[in-house]
Amino acid sequence: MRFGAGVRKYKAKMTLDQANSLILEWRALKAEGLVPDDGSVELLLRDAAAGLLDRKETTPKMGGRERSSETIRWWKRILKPWIEGPLASLPVPRVRRAQVEDWFYPRAAEFPKTGNDELTALKAALKFAQGRGARVDASIFQIEPLPYQVRPRRSLTVDQLEFLLQHVSEEARKPLDFCSTTGARIGEALSLDTDQVDFEAHTIFIPAPKNKEKRDKTVDLTREETSLLRHASESPHAPGVKAVFVTARGRRWIYETLRVNHWDTGVRGASNAWRAANGLGEEDETPFEWHLRDAQGEPLRNSKGALCWDHLLIHDLRSTAVTMMRDAGLTKDQASERIGHSDPELIDRIYDKGDRRARSGIARALDELAPQGLRVAASVRLAKNVPTDSQGGGQAKP
Repeated sequence: MRFGAGVRKYKAKMTLDQANSLILEWRALKAEGLVPDDGSVELLLRDAAAGLLDRKETTPKMGGRERSSETIRWWKRILKPWIEGPLASLPVPRVRRAQVEDWFYPRAAEFPKTGNDELTALKAALKFAQGRGARVDASIFQIEPLPYQVRPRRSLTVDQLEFLLQHVSEEARKPLDFCSTTGARIGEALSLDTDQVDFEAHTIFIPAPKNKEKRDKTVDLTREETSLLRHASESPHAPGVKAVFVTARGRRWIYETLRVNHWDTGVRGASNAWRAANGLGEEDETPFEWHLRDAQGEPLRNSKGALCWDHLLIHDLRSTAVTMMRDAGLTKDQASERIGHSDPELIDRIYDKGDRRARSGIARALDELAPQGLRVAASVRLAKNVPTDSQGGGQAKP
C-alpha cells in the first residue's frame, strides 16, 4: 500500500484473513495521515502506561533515591485512566489529540487537579512509548492544563472530629485518631512499627526513608497518644507483622483499602448522620462534604445537572491536628516541629545537626499544656476564650 512521499508498506507470509485485517488497519492509519511502522501498531496505550508505571516502581530517581510509596500510589492513580479507561485499548499511533481533549476538558472541569495530573500522566506514557519506537501524535503534548485554585486545607473542631470518628470502623479509627492529634501523615502512621515507639519516653522515631522530609525525626507524644499506640500494638497481629496499626485480620494496612473502604465510607456516613441530626436536606453542606463552586461562588453542577462535591481528605487530619495544637497553646515553632515542618530550608535540613526538639521545649510544653491530651486541652482553652501571645502559645500577656 502506498502512503505518499514514496512510502510503501508490505507484509509477506500472511493468510488471506490476516491480510484483509491489516489492509483495513492501514487504511485507517492512512486516513489519519499516519504511516505504520514495526512495533508502533502493536503497542497499546494501556501497555505504554503500564510500562511507565513498572519503570517508576522498579527504578530509583536520579541520584539513586528511591521513590516513596506515596509517590508510587500517585502514579498508579493518575495512570489508571490510561490503563483501564476508554482510550486504553487503542494503539498508541491511533490516540489523537481530539480524543484526548474530548476526555480531558470535562474531566478537568469537574476535578481540576486530578484531570491535570492525569493529562501529565498521559504525556509521560506517550513519551515512554516514543522511546519504544511508537509513533505519537505530537500535538497532544501541546494540550495545556487548565488553571485552577489550589484546594484549601480543611480543619475540624474537636466535636466534629469525634462525630466523624464515630462513623469509621473500629479497626480504621485507630490510625486516623492518631493522625488527628499528632499531625502525622497517614503513610507515616501505617508504616509505624512497634520498635519505633518508646512507650516510656512517649516518643516515636520516624527514620528518613519513612517520611517526606527525608531526615530522621523523633516526635513527642501526649500520654493519650502513647496509650492509643499501646492499645493498638496489643491487638492481634498476624505472624511476622511488626506494624503498630493493623487490620481486623492482623495485617499491615494498605492505604487504598483504608481510604476507599473505611475513610470514604465514614465521611459519607458522617455527612448523612450530620444532616439528619441537624434537619438538613441531602444537598446541604456538612463539615465533611461541601459544594465545589465557580469564580462567582455559585455551586458547580456536572453535565447531568448534579451538584459537584468535595469532601474531607485524610490529609486534612494534619490541618486538624495543627489547629488543635495551636488552640491548646503550642507555639508555631512547636507545632511546626512536631509535624516535621520546622524549617524546610536547606540550612536546617542538611547542615543543622543539633537537637531541635530540645531547643523547642516541645516535650515540656506537651506535658504542661495537654496532660490529658490535645482534645481536652483545646476544648478547655477555647471554652475559656484564653488569648495567646504573638506566637500562639505560652501564657497570655497581661
